[in-house]
Amino acid sequence: MVGDVTFVHKLYGGNRMNRNKKIVGIISGAVLVLAIIVVFGIIYATFTQQLTINGQAEVKNSRWRIVFTNVGNKNLVGTAKELTAPTLNQSATIINAYSVSLTSPGDSASYDVVVKNEGTYPAIISSVTVKNPICTGVNQGSDNNAIATQAATDATNVCGKLTYTFKNVPGATTLAEAQNVTTGLTDVAAGQTLDPNESKVMRVTLTYNSFDDATLLPKDDVNISNLDIAINYAQNGLSGQTHSTTTQPYQP
Repeated sequence: MVGDVTFVHKLYGGNRMNRNKKIVGIISGAVLVLAIIVVFGIIYATFTQQLTINGQAEVKNSRWRIVFTNVGNKNLVGTAKELTAPTLNQSATIINAYSVSLTSPGDSASYDVVVKNEGTYPAIISSVTVKNPICTGVNQGSDNNAIATQAATDATNVCGKLTYTFKNVPGATTLAEAQNVTTGLTDVAAGQTLDPNESKVMRVTLTYNSFDDATLLPKDDVNISNLDIAINYAQNGLSGQTHSTTTQPYQP
């Protein structure tokens, strides 16, 4: 700034007041230039701002599991006898072979099974298969034609008098609750649901129906097979069946 003052004095001369005016003018001009530089610096400054979204998510554990949790409430009517009691297999999706003996018309045998949804997905029955009993006379393979024919007739007569059913026990979720329920039973059928942690009791019954014609009584023993029942469950609420399982109550 001292050099500027000396330069003004030589250039303009004149009285001191004029020199001071010029000095002030130059100083003021310098300040103005600086001010403009500062202003333009502000005008052309780059502004930045960071926006942040914070969040987290997780995938919860889930599983698909429909099982039998119990079997019991054996109910034998008339002269019916239990030869082998039903049991659950290791995976709890099959009730192993049971065996009963029916002798007189009117005899029946039934068991209750508890089905539970132990998974996290709602389930629905997609199909139920209750097979028709097959009867075979013990002597149908005899070389004696008369005996083999009679055995076949016995088998036909017995199967014609059998009824095999698979029913829901209304309002029951345990064997104890189902034990004394004898009315209001409905067929287990497709479209019936089973929510997570829900249990239902179902009853399977084999009946040798009553009749009055003694000629229809078998002359020899008749074996009854093909008593399998299969319940297919699928994930409820989806148009496609992404999960499914098959439970087989009985495999005699």
